[in-house]
Amino acid sequence: MLQVETTERAVEHHRDVLSAYGAYELDPAMLLQYPAMWDLSAAAVVAFHDALEVAVGLQTEGYPGPDSAREYIDAVTTLRTNWAKADRYARSTGTSTLPDADAQSCDRALKLLRHAEGTEGPERAAYLQQVISAVDTLGNRGVIHPPTQIQATLAGQVRKAIER
Repeated sequence: MLQVETTERAVEHHRDVLSAYGAYELDPAMLLQYPAMWDLSAAAVVAFHDALEVAVGLQTEGYPGPDSAREYIDAVTTLRTNWAKADRYARSTGTSTLPDADAQSCDRALKLLRHAEGTEGPERAAYLQQVISAVDTLGNRGVIHPPTQIQATLAGQVRKAIER
């Protein structure tokens, strides 16, 4: 019984990490404020992604099988530790490792995104188009690594703004 409860807690902790990381994957503001979360030269970020891959690989249908329960619990413990380090690294680093011009581009795009949030219709679409352009430019230059979900989110917001 203890093994089941411990495994259930591990599943819950795994979901918590996925949810927290999801904010980075889905929120364009997080990409622009904390591009260090995608810095694959940072040990903390690489360790997190490695731990995530192991934990996901051990989880089946939302619950690990009895043969891998202990391994899964250990993997989730490692995942939580590495997530805390990667999150702390990204938040403490922000854009500070970027050249000044690139950090300013991230900041400018973030301000445009914030302006877009306070507008509607064509004005909102125009701000968002500028954000998309900035994210694409920064991504093409390898400054940031925008997840496809963020690009899809921004494009969807532009469509909604135009439709109104």
